[in-house]
Amino acid sequence: MRTKDKILVTALQLLNEHGVKSVTIRDIAAEMGISHGNLGYHYANMELIIYALYEQLVKEMDAVIGSMQFSGIHLQLVYDSNKIMFTKFYEYRFLFIDFVAIGRSIPKLRKHYLALQKKRAAEFFMLLMLLKSNNILSSKFSDEQYGQLIQSLTIFGDFWISSSELVYNGKKDKRVDYYLNLFFALILPYLTKEGQKQYGMLQK
Repeated sequence: MRTKDKILVTALQLLNEHGVKSVTIRDIAAEMGISHGNLGYHYANMELIIYALYEQLVKEMDAVIGSMQFSGIHLQLVYDSNKIMFTKFYEYRFLFIDFVAIGRSIPKLRKHYLALQKKRAAEFFMLLMLLKSNNILSSKFSDEQYGQLIQSLTIFGDFWISSSELVYNGKKDKRVDYYLNLFFALILPYLTKEGQKQYGMLQK
């Protein structure tokens, strides 16, 4: 593994454990057993490291979305894909726990995130329309109402980790499943009878 990649692996570990405000370039260098100057050659400051980790997560999310097989789509496929995404989010949990502070301190990241939200909204809308055309989601709701559902799902997806850090007291290995099931329950009112049948058969 290249030094640059090792830096990101170590930084992710420390940031997840201690948070953005508590981790410095020197902390990462010390954990790796390299000099501050050696690390600085690759990343001059923490903002560059955090942005690199953010970009890494976005690429991993793009890969998950790109791997989805939309032909013959059904709820189990959507559930399984979202479980991968929720698990990935938790692997980068420092970003979500300290997201507001990070967005304020790194304008480039905030700008990219806002543009990404528009792209994701279009992707999710296409997915919902496919579910609708396959008689899984109801046609009685308007495009505007499905747009509002997407906003609700996005807010939940981006901030469930922050909430879980404060209120979740279940088993650590069940955290992702617990919040994924809450997330998925948001679509219940929109399901057709066929959709409800598939929902009841989900292998969670």
